[in-house]
Amino acid sequence: MNIYVELFSIILYNYLILFALGVFCIMDVLKISAKSNPNSIAGALAGVIREKGIAEMQSIGAGALNQAVKAIAIARGFVAPSGIELICIPALPTSDTLTVGSLASIC
Repeated sequence: MNIYVELFSIILYNYLILFALGVFCIMDVLKISAKSNPNSIAGALAGVIREKGIAEMQSIGAGALNQAVKAIAIARGFVAPSGIELICIPALPTSDTLTVGSLASIC
């Protein structure tokens, strides 16, 4: 069997398991503004991660992205004693996530 087919099968199987566990259910997005308090965001982020195991943040603009990055660093301090390691995956928006003319970072 082709190595790519095997790899795809393993990835698909893992996604199906995660979907069955509800990891890919529709989740609320933590929307961050430039005026958001990083400590408040961090508390919300830590709570969502403890509850669901995954969180999504959205920021539009440099100031909001700055607050989001600070919040991630603070939230890491909140969840690290529990043995949870945060992983952030920045992404640009797709046509189904935002309206036309907007830019965002999703973590």
